[in-house]
Amino acid sequence: MNRVLLAMGLAAGLGGVAFAEADRPPDWVSKPSAEMMTSYYPQEAMDKTVSGSVVLVCRIGVDTRLSACEVVEEAPIGIGLGEATRRMAEAEFRIKPGIVNGKPDTEGTARIPVRWIAPMNGSRGVIFRAIWAEAPSFADVEAAWPAAAGDLPEGLGVIRCRVQPDGRLTNCGIAGQTPWGSPFGGAARTLAEKFRVRLTPEEAKEFTVADLTISVRFFNPATPQGKSRRIVRPEWTRTINPEKIVALYPAAAADQGITSGIGVADCLVAPDGTLTDCRVARESPEGVGFGAAAVAVASITQMNPWSPEGRPSHGVRLKLPINFSLAPEPVSPPAD
Repeated sequence: MNRVLLAMGLAAGLGGVAFAEADRPPDWVSKPSAEMMTSYYPQEAMDKTVSGSVVLVCRIGVDTRLSACEVVEEAPIGIGLGEATRRMAEAEFRIKPGIVNGKPDTEGTARIPVRWIAPMNGSRGVIFRAIWAEAPSFADVEAAWPAAAGDLPEGLGVIRCRVQPDGRLTNCGIAGQTPWGSPFGGAARTLAEKFRVRLTPEEAKEFTVADLTISVRFFNPATPQGKSRRIVRPEWTRTINPEKIVALYPAAAADQGITSGIGVADCLVAPDGTLTDCRVARESPEGVGFGAAAVAVASITQMNPWSPEGRPSHGVRLKLPINFSLAPEPVSPPAD
């Protein structure tokens, strides 16, 4: 029987449960063993040595059991890890509920990240959530739609690749596809050369000969959904420090005693996820610099150009609203 590598998976993945009702470490009653996790591992993912990560949000019962678990993140999608994690959590996880007013909290929830690590045939590492230096664009994904898919409205291809120290992908194989027997796995593999993982020099050493699984979700280019280019849930990899937002507060607004405003920047997502060609889309109040300030903030931010859901960000224009607020100066007490 294959064994799940638990040291990197459960131990690293479950230690960071965040409770909504209290700022305290989780009080675990029981966690599944390696053998137990193996029994829940989707067979297709195990057979193809596909690793991945899942994040659940679950309700904690007074009996320590978890219920109403919802998969909020899953990578890769399409090979059953989300559903396997949900079933395992509700059957095997036990967490003591928080205490509110001296009684167990019946409304408490937990956010639970779980990593699944399959045997990797000699690999030295697994990359779960890649930050991409380059990724396919909407145009690339549209061009890769397989003619053999015919009138299918959509499909999913999952590939597993070897990551090189320069971030390029090699040895990519088909790890899964939906519908079964469809050409979407092969279509996803044609996009492999468009990806490059962003690695620091230290990460390049750590993840030499590492494995990575990528989901690619295709939509028929002839359909309205296939023509649509939008980012549903951006994954930000660089944001601005709130203190710097204060530093960018428009001087003209401050001089007029205006203590808050909003600016909206209209930007193009570049291949590396930076926001370029930013323009002022809207500002309120007008004429005091909030639009220009929003453009300045947008130029500092960066998003992942490929989402865990298997869709690109590169090549789409988006509107980024920025709220500005200037805290009033403290009032000094009157002198005696």
